[in-house]
Amino acid sequence: MLNKFVCCVVVGFLALNPLFSQSYMDEIAKKACQCMSEKNEETRDEQFVIEFGLCIISAAEPYKKRLKKDYKINFDNIFTEDSENTGERLGAIVGMKMVSYCPDLLLKVAQIGESESTPPALEQSVFGKVVNIEDDVFVVVTLKEKSGKISKYYWLTFVELKYDFTENYSSLKDKDVIIEYEQHEFFDPKIKEYRYFSVITSIELLEL
Repeated sequence: MLNKFVCCVVVGFLALNPLFSQSYMDEIAKKACQCMSEKNEETRDEQFVIEFGLCIISAAEPYKKRLKKDYKINFDNIFTEDSENTGERLGAIVGMKMVSYCPDLLLKVAQIGESESTPPALEQSVFGKVVNIEDDVFVVVTLKEKSGKISKYYWLTFVELKYDFTENYSSLKDKDVIIEYEQHEFFDPKIKEYRYFSVITSIELLEL
């Protein structure tokens, strides 16, 4: 339950709700910043975020009576079902003050939170025969699977190749290949909407 509370503290900071502060809030913010400055900068992101929440809790705990009176933050709720609301409120209040004392540390936490909110693309693979290759702006490989399904795969970034086809990629036509790809969402001006494109990550030629 404590880990859940810590996470909610961080979520509250990221929200940064505009709340009025009391003078003792500066002391809490300074102590929390000092606590974070003593942490190892090489700490992995997940642990860094946990330590950030723990530093806020540790700095605020001596003022729990005043926090309860001024902000309705009840530290007795840390191990209860209401810990989520308590954590978010504490993180929002203290986070606003910490911006003045350790903006770099808070920026790092915000960047970690943003990166974790976007799940990584899952790599997939497909086998088939290359039936067409277009090279207008980007190289587009059209693949026909054994089932008869025809799909397009886009060469937009670095592609892992066992054989160097960057100069003669047109030679892949009519060849059997395995394409590994990831789904990425891009804006399609033809339909004026965002849609998913299959972006190639590697191509393996099955016959020379």
